[in-house]
Amino acid sequence: MPWSDVGVNELRRQAVQQVLSQQARVGAVAEQFGVSRACVYKWLKRYQAEGEAGLVARSRRPHHSPGRTAAAVESQVCEVRDQHSAWGGEKVHRILQNQHCPGLPSARTVQRILSRCGKVPPHAPPLEPQRFERDGPNELWQVDFKAAVYLQRQPALVRAVPMSIVDDHSRFSLALRVHEGRALEIIWPVLWDVMGTWGLPAAILTDNDSVFRGRRGGVSAWTGRLWRLGIAHLSGHPYHPQTQGKVERLHRTAHEEALKGRAFESLQQLQACLEAFRQEYNYVRPHAALNLDVPADHFGPSPHKRPPKLPAVEYPSGAQLRRVYQNGDISVRGCRIHVGDGLGGEWVQLCETAELLIIEYAGFVARQVPWSQVRSGEWL
Repeated sequence: MPWSDVGVNELRRQAVQQVLSQQARVGAVAEQFGVSRACVYKWLKRYQAEGEAGLVARSRRPHHSPGRTAAAVESQVCEVRDQHSAWGGEKVHRILQNQHCPGLPSARTVQRILSRCGKVPPHAPPLEPQRFERDGPNELWQVDFKAAVYLQRQPALVRAVPMSIVDDHSRFSLALRVHEGRALEIIWPVLWDVMGTWGLPAAILTDNDSVFRGRRGGVSAWTGRLWRLGIAHLSGHPYHPQTQGKVERLHRTAHEEALKGRAFESLQQLQACLEAFRQEYNYVRPHAALNLDVPADHFGPSPHKRPPKLPAVEYPSGAQLRRVYQNGDISVRGCRIHVGDGLGGEWVQLCETAELLIIEYAGFVARQVPWSQVRSGEWL
């Protein structure tokens, strides 16, 4: 008999009635209704004891759950989640584990407790992420701007721009500073201070914002200063923020855990909020990509100390040099070659091969031009 056409309770009643009133064999009734003989005997016993109320479907939940997490532990789980409203079960579990919480269940059980208590929405298991990172701290720093935060000043809103510096290997947040602009004169002191505290990285990765890459191409002032410190400057692919994935993820976390739903009246108030978040992010918050360690466990100062001031560029004796015009060009055999606005007034070195003119600054290649393109009167 198809169970989907009639209610379950009605089918049980029919089965019991056939046995009692029609004196049908229990085995035949069980075969007719597609259940076991023991199931029919159970219905009969309940019907005789409770009447039709005994045929109502009952919960299969056990009367006793000796393995259930203690209510006090569940309360601690929810308390940690309330303090960190964007955290999932793994992070909450690690915090309670660090606090030596007695009777703490597995991270998966903590996630189920949060779901049962309505603290987190149910969601599908995450896909296995693909991660790319440098082998050690200070091999690469990522630098980027977060989306602007608007301060509630009267009579108009004020646009504040947070700037982030993140170590690629450890995810350690070296700086999260906020200003009302993003000009070089504003952001360079932030990097300079960070390098004074933590030393010099081998390379810095940015996007292609004009403050990092200039407006006409070539070497920017930002790049030139990094080169003078012996730091390579790398750029992500245009329209591909995944290249700076670690600093982008930090910005998302900062929004969810520190800024979302809050209003700020001054730069000082916003900066205090971001700095508190940065300290927690580095030293308290477990990081899934680090096996739930904190970033500070994987970071340390660079052995390369920052000099007291930006070093001057030196070239070997007898090197072929050209001074860069203020517009970023140099002249070679009557041909104007653009090197970069950021090098205006600086000296660059010319190195020649049979096929190429190589232009260097502070030991880095600023541009390579085939000799076939170097013609008097041309602009390259």
